[in-house]
Amino acid sequence: MNRPWMPFYIADYLADTGHLSTMEHGAYLLLIFHYWQNNGIPSEDTRLARIARVSAKEWKAMKPTIGAFFDEDWKHVRIEREIADSIARYERRASAGSQGGNARAMLLRGGSNAKPMPQQKRSNAQAYAGDATTTTTTLRVTQPKRAEPRGATNLGGSGSPGPNGCAPAFDDAPFGRDGEVPR
Repeated sequence: MNRPWMPFYIADYLADTGHLSTMEHGAYLLLIFHYWQNNGIPSEDTRLARIARVSAKEWKAMKPTIGAFFDEDWKHVRIEREIADSIARYERRASAGSQGGNARAMLLRGGSNAKPMPQQKRSNAQAYAGDATTTTTTLRVTQPKRAEPRGATNLGGSGSPGPNGCAPAFDDAPFGRDGEVPR
């Protein structure tokens, strides 16, 4: 599996490697990167020196210091754990993508992965549909009478009261005769 990136916890690294020289930091980081990309590192000194990009003499001098981060088989516990986590994340995402792809393929074929809804027993609409006691009520809207302020007159535009002593109704009144709502 190609892993183009790796988690790198700077605080953890600096806490563990504060005693390394600049050259040892470079060698250790190159070994870590190689380990990540190749699921491990070799155990032969010549190959380790080449991966760390140091001479055989320089590798011989730094091997005990760098080797302390690995076990005797040049396995690194932290990197092994990070690789396992990376593989688990990859497999979870691949599985989720596969399930999404399967659902889409089923939809394109005309199928569905949805489960059918349970059947409803008897709805309220069905219960009331056969009920003979249901009645219809018609409401009549009436216009409320307004009290005239003192001193006001009931005269319309002509200056004379209407037949009931009030101002005459206008054609654009919101209600028709006898308070009915016009249709």
